[in-house]
Amino acid sequence: MRIPSVIMMSVLPLFIYRIGKITINSRIGYYGALLFCSSYFMHQIVSGFFTNDHNDVAFLFYVTASIWAWTEYQHSGKIKWIILISVFSGCAILVKWLVGLLVFAGWGVASIAIKELRNKINYKHFIFSLLICFAVVAPWQIYIHYSFPQESNYELSLNAKHLTTVVEGHSGDALYYFKNLNELYGGGDWVPYAVILSIFFLFKALKQKKYKLVFFINIVFVYLLFSIAATKMIAFCFIVSPVVFLALASMVESLFLFLAKFLNQSFIKNSMFSFLLFAICFITLDSNEIKYRHYISDKPERNNIREERIKEVNFIKSLNTILPSEDYVIFNCAHYK
Repeated sequence: MRIPSVIMMSVLPLFIYRIGKITINSRIGYYGALLFCSSYFMHQIVSGFFTNDHNDVAFLFYVTASIWAWTEYQHSGKIKWIILISVFSGCAILVKWLVGLLVFAGWGVASIAIKELRNKINYKHFIFSLLICFAVVAPWQIYIHYSFPQESNYELSLNAKHLTTVVEGHSGDALYYFKNLNELYGGGDWVPYAVILSIFFLFKALKQKKYKLVFFINIVFVYLLFSIAATKMIAFCFIVSPVVFLALASMVESLFLFLAKFLNQSFIKNSMFSFLLFAICFITLDSNEIKYRHYISDKPERNNIREERIKEVNFIKSLNTILPSEDYVIFNCAHYK
């Protein structure tokens, strides 16, 4: 059941590496991909620990893939990348609605603000890509609207309610996502400040204005939108994590360049850099938090539902002995109670 999520998670570092290589350099692309591979939160989603796990992994995959295809298009100018931008963005919309258009938000603003992009070819490609994206999304929307009008309208209204109404008790204040940055990127209470600091290193390292603007739009749009929305869930802003990991990688690269000034011998320098990189990855992996989440530990406040989940799994496994046959569907059940 989790093979699709595992495959997507395994491909994502390649996207991050390539985005980093095109926009900055191969070292930062590599560091960003490596930090993503050691991401505590990513591994927890793939393992199914957090809610909406399959959904969030797929959404992150398609949004990242669309941004990767856009950077490839900017790098080569080939039409095939425009088609891939559309397909990946369309798939993201089908997974989790209109935020899947994130790549077009950045691309659109950059097309207006950056002189080199204000040309007929770029505008034509932008519109052409949007039309293909619409072609990917429209068939399913038309089908569910006419085949299941009541359910379809309900889901559309529920999507809109996330902005104005707290859905299913998922609330939080304006600083909710800032306070939870350490949950997404591992480490202690200092992590949110390190993440914000790393953004400055990213924009300093980016080679061209168009990449700076698009990454800026991606981060600001996502965090502003979901901070304003009444419904808040921790993974909502994780779709920009590839950019954040590249930002952290930029800060790591700056640290290494600074230390290199004081280290002449390559063996000592490489050994120290390897050790520091391992230590940083160990922090983002957050092994202590994994232990607290997956064991009945001496800190129940970290995992107060562990015992309930074990009982629920045992109850589900016992159903074949309780029910007279397999021709049953159980719903409105208060867990194992």
